Amino acid sequence: MAKLPTDEDKRRGVLRIFNFFKARPGNVLILPNFLARADEVGLSMDEIAEGLEILIKTGAVERVGATEFRLTQSGYELM
Repeated sequence: MAKLPTDEDKRRGVLRIFNFFKARPGNVLILPNFLARADEVGLSMDEIAEGLEILIKTGAVERVGATEFRLTQSGYELM
């Protein structure tokens, strides 16, 4: 039986996408970057958005525009 991703799965999936793009602290990815890799990390578009929100709340990622997200030092350390 299929299992829905947990919040931890969503958080890790988003960080895997930052890692795929070799992001460093301060680097910004745009929403299409995340959506292009969603299948690879096994997440839907909604789950990517939820993962980003979790990381924003913890300070690992900062929203810098409507569809732009900056990796922080603490987010980098989680990768």
